[in-house]
Amino acid sequence: MRTYYFLHITDALMPHMGNLKLGQIKDTETVVPKRTERDTDGLKVGNLKLGQIKDADTVITKGTERDTDGLKVENLKLGQIKDTETIVKKGTERNTDEAQVGNLKLGQIKDAEMVVTKGTERNNDVNCPLVGQQTGDGQCACQENYYVGDRRCLACPGNSVNVSGDYLGSGNTSCACPLDFHVVNHQCAPCTDGTYNDKHHKLDGEDTKCLCKKNYHIAAKTENSITTYKCNHCKNGYGRVGGDNPNNKITTDCDQCMANFYVSSTLKDDGSSINECTPCPAYMWRPPGDTLDQKTECACMVDHHVVEDKEGKKTCVPCPTGSKRDGGDTLSQVNYCYCEDPGKVVRNTLGPANPLCAACPVGYSKVAGDPSANVPDSCGVCQENFHITIVGDSLACAGCPLGRGRPAGDMLSNGTETYCNKCLKNYYVQCENGQCHCVKCANGSTNDAGDDLDDGVQTECECEENFHVTMVGDVHQCMACPLGYGRSAGDLISYGGTLCDECQENLHLVLNDNLYTCAACPHGYWRPAGDLVSNQMQTICNICNDNYHVKCENGQCTCVPCANGSKNLAGDNLSHGVDTECDGSLPVSHAWYQPCWNVLLLYLLW
Repeated sequence: MRTYYFLHITDALMPHMGNLKLGQIKDTETVVPKRTERDTDGLKVGNLKLGQIKDADTVITKGTERDTDGLKVENLKLGQIKDTETIVKKGTERNTDEAQVGNLKLGQIKDAEMVVTKGTERNNDVNCPLVGQQTGDGQCACQENYYVGDRRCLACPGNSVNVSGDYLGSGNTSCACPLDFHVVNHQCAPCTDGTYNDKHHKLDGEDTKCLCKKNYHIAAKTENSITTYKCNHCKNGYGRVGGDNPNNKITTDCDQCMANFYVSSTLKDDGSSINECTPCPAYMWRPPGDTLDQKTECACMVDHHVVEDKEGKKTCVPCPTGSKRDGGDTLSQVNYCYCEDPGKVVRNTLGPANPLCAACPVGYSKVAGDPSANVPDSCGVCQENFHITIVGDSLACAGCPLGRGRPAGDMLSNGTETYCNKCLKNYYVQCENGQCHCVKCANGSTNDAGDDLDDGVQTECECEENFHVTMVGDVHQCMACPLGYGRSAGDLISYGGTLCDECQENLHLVLNDNLYTCAACPHGYWRPAGDLVSNQMQTICNICNDNYHVKCENGQCTCVPCANGSKNLAGDNLSHGVDTECDGSLPVSHAWYQPCWNVLLLYLLW
């Protein structure tokens, strides 16, 4: 076991350096570390000359007395610093007035990394005082609602408040009154009814006053020859900006209207008029702030509109179900709401008392209104194949007669009848004795819509595809082509008889007994439609059908079926002379049981 012995060095055992003691610094701008040798008065100090400094790197202020090694330096104790604003290092103990703080004396500093000012109270070994808190710079500050008095944290008196952070070493501070309190004889008193205070006045300042709240005014009351001034609430409908000071002893008036009140003029008995704040009618509103020097008017609320009754009185009413309006309309003119669904209009489908947004009736379309001109939406335009006719005492959209039509767009607002002057699809114009009608095309014939009766010109239908003109009795008609034969559409009956001279799909031309006919392609072969009999030339089916491919041997190419389970799309051409292949897939022989296997697996798993 090793034993350590510490030797306390006294003044008597330590050598003098000039007239200074070891560690003492005087009359210099430079700080030297502990045990540094320095000469300031011309005396020899070790091997140093006047003004020299050895091993120095720290600066302190001129005039500071400092003891760093425990020796007595005049009346200073270990670690104490006098007459300086200088920082001391960790481990230094400091005391400025000998008062006890925890296990340290008042003003002592221990284990501190921070710089402190002369006279500052600090304790890092124990907590700051109960009502204080340590701050980021190593000092003690008062908590919320405490202030500094005689370098202690004192509770704010009465109703006063204070934010946290008053430093104990920064001098005395003061608490302040909270909102809606004012200062009276350095105390906080609550504002009376109708008054307020929106500032935090310090208790160490002058007395302050509360002001009248918004919509309060100053009224005077005299009793026993003493007049008092206080804030009274404005009567219903009236307001004031607030902020009047009763201490001025001047009465004020409520000179504005509140929200949903407007300025109206009332005739008095003496013939003069007076402006007053009047409530807005039902479903109407007005922002606050109207002054009484001029009349104003209310407006309809959002999603309300102006209507007029039989006596001519205008009022605001809610918009019908499903409709809307921006609001803000005055009673100067009637206006309308608009349906949120662009395909609907306001209709009285449930009666005039219950209008709502609904689609237009069959045959009618919506006409968008004009809000700026107060024109409502309406079902005022006829749909396609409807025309305007008179029904009773009014105009209406009615369906066109059979076979006849009319473009959409007839406006009921034009006030005139229209008629259906166009033939529909598969109808043509037939005229007799100056009268033209739309007549349906015969079977196998067709016609585009649009033939105009007003032209007074007869039109005709044309044969459909795979129909030809032939004589039936004494009349030409469109008849279906024989099986396997076809013809392009477009034959006009007036042209007379036509032949079906095209082979249909999967047929080709062959010569039998000096007669060219359409014959079916062999199995597995295919040919597009269009071979003309009139060409008098045989054709072959040279394209393989679905699930067939080209196989060439000895210069001869044929269409052969795909192997079991493989597939191929139609289109391989024999004339290319190149073998083709089918794509492999699930073998046909296995395909039948795959669904059954899936069902069995699900059953087993369940």
